[in-house]
Amino acid sequence: MARKINGLAEQHKDYLHSKLVDAAIGFAIFVLDKDGRIASWNSGARALFGYEEHEVIGQHGAIIFTEEDKAEQAPEQELRTAAHKGQAEDERWHVRKDGSRFFGAGMVFPLKGANGDVDGFTKILRDRTQRELMRQSTAQVELEQARRRAEEKNRRQTEIALLHALDDFQMLMDSVTEYAIMMLDPRGHVTEWNRGAEHILGYDKGEALGRFFGFFFTQEELECGEPAMELQRARSENLSADDRWHVRKNGERFFSSSLVQPMLDQAGNLRGFAKLMRDNTARKMAEDRAGYLANHDVLTGLPNRAFFSSRLHYDLANATREDKMLAVLLLDLNRFKYINDTMGHNTGDLLLQEVASRLSGCVRETDMVARLGGDEFVIIQTGLRSADDAGTLARKISEELARPYRLGDMEVYSGSSIGISIFPNDARNQTQLLKNADIAMYRAKASRRDGFKYFTKELGEHVERRQHLEDRLRASLDAQSLEIHYQPQVNLDNWQITSVEALLRWRDPDMKAIPVSDLITVAEENGSIVELGRWVLHAVCEQLQRWQKSSLPPFHVAVNLSPLQFRDPGFLEMVREIFAQYDVQPGCIEMEITERLLMDETESSTSILNALKDMGVLISIDDFGAGYSAISYLRHFPVDILKIDQSLIQHLPSRREDMAITTGIINLAHNLGIKVIAEGVESNEQLDFLKNQDCNAAQGYLFHRPVSAANLDKLMRHGYWSQPHPSSVPH
Repeated sequence: MARKINGLAEQHKDYLHSKLVDAAIGFAIFVLDKDGRIASWNSGARALFGYEEHEVIGQHGAIIFTEEDKAEQAPEQELRTAAHKGQAEDERWHVRKDGSRFFGAGMVFPLKGANGDVDGFTKILRDRTQRELMRQSTAQVELEQARRRAEEKNRRQTEIALLHALDDFQMLMDSVTEYAIMMLDPRGHVTEWNRGAEHILGYDKGEALGRFFGFFFTQEELECGEPAMELQRARSENLSADDRWHVRKNGERFFSSSLVQPMLDQAGNLRGFAKLMRDNTARKMAEDRAGYLANHDVLTGLPNRAFFSSRLHYDLANATREDKMLAVLLLDLNRFKYINDTMGHNTGDLLLQEVASRLSGCVRETDMVARLGGDEFVIIQTGLRSADDAGTLARKISEELARPYRLGDMEVYSGSSIGISIFPNDARNQTQLLKNADIAMYRAKASRRDGFKYFTKELGEHVERRQHLEDRLRASLDAQSLEIHYQPQVNLDNWQITSVEALLRWRDPDMKAIPVSDLITVAEENGSIVELGRWVLHAVCEQLQRWQKSSLPPFHVAVNLSPLQFRDPGFLEMVREIFAQYDVQPGCIEMEITERLLMDETESSTSILNALKDMGVLISIDDFGAGYSAISYLRHFPVDILKIDQSLIQHLPSRREDMAITTGIINLAHNLGIKVIAEGVESNEQLDFLKNQDCNAAQGYLFHRPVSAANLDKLMRHGYWSQPHPSSVPH
């Protein structure tokens, strides 16, 4: 058997070399004996299937077929078709040595000996996986194409019938102009040429007669010998049908559907061929356009999410097989919403188009840029030597997108935040890669400057902790696992506790190690802060109602207000309903807001604050002096109290700058009729300085830590701070 196989390979060596191997770049080419066993195996086959030549010689060609196709005897049927018809073509899934699948398009030709018997077969195969994945991502387009193919089939049947009616040939040739009809002799030279051929191809009858009919084929088809192969198929199968591009006399290309049928005399001898063609360029362009739209973003022309998903699936399979690295870079534009809202959607669209152009200019041909939607883009970077290659590309993109954009008569600045996820370091599947890139992108965005971040294990753990915190927050609201503690605020004139600040605390022992500030941040980011704020106000007012009934000395409770609560359309109505439910007395509730909130939303803030004042609510500005302060807004808003931020208090009285700022805030507030409370007072020296500057009140650990409602009840009955600084206590 081995001698037989080696003899067959040697017999066809010259044929393979001259006809196939020279054109074998990207093709798997191998020879089978007449029983289907592999006799030779080229380098393209080794690259495509992963088998070395010595591993497959003598093996049946079915080794590369799927189990499903083997069960249907597809390998044997392919060889029978090739032997009977002179050629077999197929497109199907194949299997590599490592078990991975790829979609291949192949042709099988019989190899005949001197006696005309089939001695073996040559098979040529090419990887068409990416094209097949694109086809699968355009299912709707395929349905439409199936409908058109049915119509095409009906047309072809009509055309075949037309060809069979060639008895009255001259009349047919003269009357039909919609079709190019030509007669060929057995060698393919034109013997008849109708008016339709003149119209479609541009050649007069005199120019066409006597010429080999390949003169209107494309150069690529001529180099492949397609005209002769077309006649061969027509002769062996009694009909050849194809759709391909042709060339008119003026050099213009057009897409045509054509049929070629052999013409036989009564004895069955070949006397020529009849070829019929129809110009289907418009239909082809429409189908290509539909396919393009199914896989590309209309605005930017970039691949869309569906195409990106198919491509990433394909690239991951290749990277896995070849043990290579791959990066996914997820990109979000900075300031896009602001530009879109303030300058108009047309400007926003122009910006997206320019970004798409710049991104495309940053990557290699082997990479892919896609638009996922909105201002979100994604890049697949293949063939990485190290993870640093992705950072190099991200830095290039970041610098490119930070340059100003000239959009119409406006100059616009944007920028980007980029998250990077590496295969296989960070994830081994498409879903997790994108998720990790998204996590890294949001961390980059949180830095509030153009740049990029790699996904790290720590980032992933941070997101898991955040998700856990979100889940516990929701569960805590449902299960009443939160409670309110109260920190006293002491009047520095008489040491009386005249007010307290309500502070949120975990009741759940497992959560007490997590700062409540983290809870507030998560609640603001996921939108649950409005519900949380409603719960806090309910709890505070319910407790106030109890205290008012127990004849405690009068005091008010300060409640922190998030900017998101303040902006909520139902905020004022919610406050009115809760006040009415618990019959809260005017002046018992103080609402703390930040100065940044007032500066950002001047008009709406004034209306809401005035409505709160009408309900008897005291208004205080929290963390005053912590950042940039616009003093002028104090004249325009109904502010009752300023709370000096503890960052100014903690270095008193040793830091001269903080002493000056604190003294200035106290004097300014008093001149405007506003009371002042100092936050974070922890030492007697701080207390002495504040009292000497006539600060109205203070709170901090020097006086008392936050306490439960029950313990505050005891403090309030005592009525004043019980451990003042000896030199400051009134005698």
